[in-house]
Amino acid sequence: MVSENEDQVKKHRRSFDHHLTYKVLGLLLFALLIVVTIKFCVVTISSGHCGVLWQRFFNGTRVDRFYDEGLHVIFPWDRMIIYDIRAQTIREKLTVLSSNGLPIEIEIAAYFKIDRENLPNLHKNIGPNYAGIVIAPMTKAIIRNITGQLTPEEIFSNQKEFNSRLNIQAYIEYTRNYLKLLNIYLMRISLPETISKAIEQKLVQKEKITEKMYAIAAEKNEAIRKEEEAKGIKTYNKTVASSISPNILTWHGIDATRKISESPNAKTIIIGGGKEGLPVILNEGK
Repeated sequence: MVSENEDQVKKHRRSFDHHLTYKVLGLLLFALLIVVTIKFCVVTISSGHCGVLWQRFFNGTRVDRFYDEGLHVIFPWDRMIIYDIRAQTIREKLTVLSSNGLPIEIEIAAYFKIDRENLPNLHKNIGPNYAGIVIAPMTKAIIRNITGQLTPEEIFSNQKEFNSRLNIQAYIEYTRNYLKLLNIYLMRISLPETISKAIEQKLVQKEKITEKMYAIAAEKNEAIRKEEEAKGIKTYNKTVASSISPNILTWHGIDATRKISESPNAKTIIIGGGKEGLPVILNEGK
């Protein structure tokens, strides 16, 4: 009896251990499933980023929407590709030829960001390496195209216009490739030393000629002003002279004599003693 009881206890213990092993394995598999689910099904998109969903069983890239920052749940067989949509800068330095075949070294900085609304199309048609595939070669091609139409003097002396043309053409090409161009900065233009000195001397001479022409124009304007002033004075004198008659002068002389006679100073007035019959005034003091 004792032996049979011991056998039954051992049998139950082995059965318990067997079930416990399966339970532990089940729990481990469940935990592993949770970890895998979290890893492959739960996607976190951080600030300044957006996601594009690639679906294995539903025609690949989903082009009708993008996924903003935050927590997203997807199927484990799908994949979320995350892009940085904040403003970015790339610098390019290259040597190009002008319209007359002279080498020019140009350095630019392109300031851009991804067009968020077109992010799915960017991913499907270009991919994550868009900077190397599109931006760098496209920007270089635009610079070569514009530079090839201008002489070194035109580029060097009109850098604002050159930069404006560069931005206009680049904006069109960036937009066509699902990107937003914010600005292209012209960092440096380097010409061959002989060409640079020749352009600088020409600009100095041009500035001197401009200053001389300005001085000549100023002198001409001053001469015209003085001539007009003299004509005005002459016209004024003619007008005044034609409006003054002997009777008016006599009247003003009599009026002045009256005012002088009323002053407290002692004087002698001789009526009709002056020219044209005007009074003569002799001041005898107080």
